[in-house]
Amino acid sequence: MEEKIEEVEELQDRIVETTALNESLKHEIEATRGELETTRQELEHNKSMIASLEREMDSKKTDLEEVEKQRSSLSEELEGLHWQVEGYSEMDEEMEQTRERLFQV
Repeated sequence: MEEKIEEVEELQDRIVETTALNESLKHEIEATRGELETTRQELEHNKSMIASLEREMDSKKTDLEEVEKQRSSLSEELEGLHWQVEGYSEMDEEMEQTRERLFQV
């Protein structure tokens, strides 16, 4: 009979230990769920930030393309003005030569 009492006491001790372990595991599971939810929220926030940065990058790329078009247009305009200046310089030289001939006569 004493053996049975010891067995019952051991089983009771194991039940107490198992119950304590069960409670501890429940708390760990809840903490892990909280961490998981926080991580999910951070992930969604990061996805949102990435999408925003991608939109901003696309906008900057469009702006850069527009600036490049303007630069190209201004470069062409400058080249045209350069040719005009050269033309005016040649005309000025011709006028100077004509004046010199007129004054020689």
